[in-house]
Amino acid sequence: MRLSKLNAATHFGVSPSTIDRMIQRGQLNAEKEPHGTRYKIWVILDDEPGDSPPDPPLDESPDEPPAHNDEPGDSPVSPPDLSAQVEIAKLTEQAKSAEERAQTLEELANYHKQLLTDSEWRFQEILQQLKQSQQNVAALTRALPAPTAEALGQDTDPTTVIVDPQPEPEPRRRWRWWPFGKA
Repeated sequence: MRLSKLNAATHFGVSPSTIDRMIQRGQLNAEKEPHGTRYKIWVILDDEPGDSPPDPPLDESPDEPPAHNDEPGDSPVSPPDLSAQVEIAKLTEQAKSAEERAQTLEELANYHKQLLTDSEWRFQEILQQLKQSQQNVAALTRALPAPTAEALGQDTDPTTVIVDPQPEPEPRRRWRWWPFGKA
């Protein structure tokens, strides 16, 4: 079966970048088709899982166990299932994404912690300045001379203040806007 890179990604349930990595690792066969200065990449799937079992090699009979070679790279285990590789790639990608998100959230938490520390320091500074200004106002108030009866305009009680009533304003004469017409 021949699929485009995007179709292969949706077929396996992974991102297109995972398909690129699988092609680079040799887990998937691919073919390039030139389109002008660019290439269209086709993913070639030989056998779908569950289609049919692979044919045994011609030199071995089906009843014999596979021959073991002691060379590195050869293993008696059959090649891993493609869907298992895709699942592993998907889980690896999700783990990396989760680690990046955790790191970002940790950095954000540290940033907010620093902002909170700075705001607490500013609050304490403002509170200290407020206390100092209240002490200054209290000291200046005590330094003022006591009010005298003459300054208040009274002879006996310095706590009573008389306020002069203001004269009532004259009523305003209304001028009509339209000079012609009814009076």
